[in-house]
Amino acid sequence: MAGTGGSEDSHGRALWGLGTVLGRSKDAGLRGAAGRLFELAIPAAVEFKSPRACAFALLGLKNISIPPGDRAALGAADDLRIAF
Repeated sequence: MAGTGGSEDSHGRALWGLGTVLGRSKDAGLRGAAGRLFELAIPAAVEFKSPRACAFALLGLKNISIPPGDRAALGAADDLRIAF
């Protein structure tokens, strides 16, 4: 399907994987790259309609330490929890 951006499910799984790298990797460069991708990908998650995709995104958020001032991540976590 030309022009599509992928499924919610694949997007949620990607957020889960990126969050896992952020939470567990000892490689600072890898964490930096994963963090940037996570930051770019998380805003779309609040628009998910699929409960499974929301769950995957929440698993990604669970693996990271969200700084208190990170309104985008905190807001996304709240919005995804409400989706259930």
